[in-house]
Amino acid sequence: MLLGANIPLSGFIKDEILSTFANGILMLLVIGCVTVQLGVIRRKEKDLQMRDKATNSIIHDLKSPIATAISLLGLVRHRHKDEPEALAIAKDETMMNHLLHEIETLADTAREGQTGAMLNYKPTNLFSLAETVKQEIDMVYQQKQHTVNIINDLPDGKLVDVDADKVERILRNLVENAVKYADSGVKVNIRIFEQESKPAISVVDNGWGIAPEHIKQIFKPYYRIEQPEGRYRKGLGMGLANVQQLVKAHGGVITVQSEIGKGSVLTFTLS
Repeated sequence: MLLGANIPLSGFIKDEILSTFANGILMLLVIGCVTVQLGVIRRKEKDLQMRDKATNSIIHDLKSPIATAISLLGLVRHRHKDEPEALAIAKDETMMNHLLHEIETLADTAREGQTGAMLNYKPTNLFSLAETVKQEIDMVYQQKQHTVNIINDLPDGKLVDVDADKVERILRNLVENAVKYADSGVKVNIRIFEQESKPAISVVDNGWGIAPEHIKQIFKPYYRIEQPEGRYRKGLGMGLANVQQLVKAHGGVITVQSEIGKGSVLTFTLS
């Protein structure tokens, strides 16, 4: 016995049309949402590009007068090198150089991913470079009791092919952080040595130290560790981000060992 059902064809067609219409509307909504999101992304990219252009323009506008002032101070210091004013002029020159380095740190970080192409390699005496950093930090932080020592385990006079200005900035940031984030009387050792046949530098301090949960975060731009009352220090959180950027550009790596209350050891290599 055969069973059959009489399904009106018009009803089936009507359901199919409604289903197709609903799917079409849903598809249009999805396309509309994707279009809106793409528009938002494009606007954000455009805003970021405009921000980068504005940042680079501001940085350039700041660097020019400061560089001019440094040149003038150097000229005045040279003309008065045998007079008592020479020391005060040298201090001003050092402070202006320090400010210029801060601006260049900001510029490098803003040019994320482009630093490697801007390196200018030349034979460099890392010990002499460390001496320059020590003198600047001693001048800038002369009101805070501290000691910076340099330990050179490389052969005397050995030269290493690096971008001297960039490595100096790496070291300056690390030594300044060691002095800044510590109590008065902090001791900082700069050790220059070889690690797996590569030149390496360690900055060792007995400062406040870094908690384990912060160690992986400190190289992110704008990341700052909240300090207890009385330990607040000014900063934008850009220094270590730039340090890692410059170390990577040299084909090296940077590592951190730290313990709260006992200090930190930051070591970077240069290929």
